[in-house]
Amino acid sequence: MKAVIDGKPGKLITLDRLFQNNDQLKTNTILQMKDAGIEMRVV
Repeated sequence: MKAVIDGKPGKLITLDRLFQNNDQLKTNTILQMKDAGIEMRVV
């Protein structure tokens, strides 16, 4: 995840299955991206 944040994309779209039904992991990832100024969308 650090590599993604260091790349400083404006937006990030990822598949929900990446999180393997772990809502806490998904929430933490979204918050980290938000703190880094990256808009994240999970589909």
